[in-house]
Amino acid sequence: MNSQFAADINDWFNSHVDTILPDTVRTFPEIESKLEHIKNVISYCRILGKNLDWSENNIQIAETIGLLHDVGRFTQFIKYHTIIDADSVNHAKLAFSIVNKSGILAPLPFPDRTIILEGIRYHNDKKFGNKVHPESLPFIKLIRDADKLDKLRVAKVAVQEHLNNSPNLQLTLFTDGTVNPKALSQLKRCQTVSKKYIRSELDFRLLQLSLIFDIQYAVTYRIIAESNIVGQLIAILPDEKEIRKTVNKVTKFFNEKIS
Repeated sequence: MNSQFAADINDWFNSHVDTILPDTVRTFPEIESKLEHIKNVISYCRILGKNLDWSENNIQIAETIGLLHDVGRFTQFIKYHTIIDADSVNHAKLAFSIVNKSGILAPLPFPDRTIILEGIRYHNDKKFGNKVHPESLPFIKLIRDADKLDKLRVAKVAVQEHLNNSPNLQLTLFTDGTVNPKALSQLKRCQTVSKKYIRSELDFRLLQLSLIFDIQYAVTYRIIAESNIVGQLIAILPDEKEIRKTVNKVTKFFNEKIS
């Protein structure tokens, strides 16, 4: 992929967003946060690619996936007035359809097109392993890590704030200090906490903390460790017996990954 084609895809993205979003919607917090998220994910794609000693061509492919992975969010918001997939559509499938139908990737060789489209389609799918071409696997792993790095960046920024003000959340959460036992149980089993168990701010903190269980590359763990977000999320959890036991398991898991 050459720099001119990368610029053409960027121009297409900007044109698509301008076409989909009226000016009055462009400044909605949900939209502004998604545009910022996409920009940050692109940056993380390059950071990860460089740390993995990828070629410049492969880094540009990864950045293209980062640019396009959430392009379905804008149509999703206009049509359904939400960015919650459970209340609307799978935004990754929608993005795949939009990009595929646009023809913007047509000048690329078939292998590169396939990698980008599969990266978009499966960036939010935990069970992507046997659904994609082998050549796409490293790129899907990278976009999933880049996506989580930005989610954890947001967690770090908002760690002392009430989450009900978050434009990404679109949920009303209890602030009474309660924890859903089902969310805690998933965390204890070193699983990513399901969104269906999120009822309180603390539940959402458990979900953010559980993102470390679905990281693909060792370098991503190092970046997370440098941010100290794991320690910050743990620090705001209640000092209760079951939570302490769970935190000990999380800490042990994380320390093993960064050792």
